Amino acid sequence: MPDRRPSLALPAAVLALAAAGCGGPVRTEHSFEALGRPVRAELYTVTERGAGQLADELRAALERARLELGDHPDGELARLNAAAPIENYVVSSRDLYGCITLGLDWARASDGAFDPVRGADWRSVRLFKEAHAIRFLYPGLRIELDGMLEGCALDIAVRNFARVGTRAGRVELGGVQYAWMPPPGRESWSVPLRDPARPELVIGTVETLNRAVAVAGSLDPAPAGGDDAAGRDVQAALAVADTAADAQAIAGALRAMDGLRAGALLERARRTEALLLVRREEGLTLLVSGSLRERLQLDEGYRERLGGRVRFILPPLEFP
Repeated sequence: MPDRRPSLALPAAVLALAAAGCGGPVRTEHSFEALGRPVRAELYTVTERGAGQLADELRAALERARLELGDHPDGELARLNAAAPIENYVVSSRDLYGCITLGLDWARASDGAFDPVRGADWRSVRLFKEAHAIRFLYPGLRIELDGMLEGCALDIAVRNFARVGTRAGRVELGGVQYAWMPPPGRESWSVPLRDPARPELVIGTVETLNRAVAVAGSLDPAPAGGDDAAGRDVQAALAVADTAADAQAIAGALRAMDGLRAGALLERARRTEALLLVRREEGLTLLVSGSLRERLQLDEGYRERLGGRVRFILPPLEFP
């Protein structure tokens, strides 16, 4: 993806929406840009000052993740792509190695529907796990993490946020988001299901906690009109998983599959729930994991645009 630096010079727009009366947490909202994507953060902290500091740390963490995981000339991924066809390359960054191995795991699980390897496929990469080393079997190969970069960066950025002073939070980076700890008075988060290409289009919410949500493709039920979804069985896929990187990789794999293969992948994937917007003879239909039946709230206008074609038939039927 393009090497675009986040707009760190612009301060986050912070709006305190609740006071910390009687020791209650302060709710703040923050908006900025990172990895060339819009970022929305909703945080519950002990003080408003603490929320501002946390937002600054979030921006800085996402910038570090961009430098660590992005394929820019001075980054380790570029050095790996240059050296791995010649020798075993020992990856010094644990986060980069973890993101690559996770991508290769999902490439294997999806039989290449999601694959971070360019020039061949995941079978052409050898891992030496004890040494954290990688070797390409052929020249001309490269690893690109653009299909899960936002998810990996988000996981890196939020993993230290569950600490003293931070009660709960939800961070959205492009089409990927993660929510941890319940907001005050709630047992879970109502996570908005937003079309990444049209951020104003929110099709509903899903109740979740300490899990991630990612969207691949357009959730808009209007005719494709010649976009890159034309000819696809699956126009859009949404995945709910334990980590943002998992959710983004799975959503990308599901969108690349037909409906039958997508269902088979969900049968094998652990703790993964999904929505698929698929084309059928009767029109676009939303297929949903049965386990989401009580936790998914679709916008009534969106349901009407689908002609009521919402089917809770995907695995898992019950959440494990």
